[in-house]
Amino acid sequence: MFNNNRLRLARKRRKLTAKKLAELAGITSVQLSRIEKGVSEPLPDTIEALATALGYPKRFLLGDDIDELAVEAVSFRSLRSITAGER
Repeated sequence: MFNNNRLRLARKRRKLTAKKLAELAGITSVQLSRIEKGVSEPLPDTIEALATALGYPKRFLLGDDIDELAVEAVSFRSLRSITAGER
């Protein structure tokens, strides 16, 4: 089953905006927004396009939720030197 939380996490890890990911995957920004919010279930070819655009295996987007670590928990850099987008 598709996991919209994993999609959002993968997009953040690749430092992509929703608009850029939608463009790379060949879907509309509205469609991506609905998928990320869990409003729409993506078709198999859309899942494949998203996985390819993100550089993740398709099975990553189909797994259970992952606990996301806070930046403070894993960063050795001063938080002032990290941009808002990286946080």
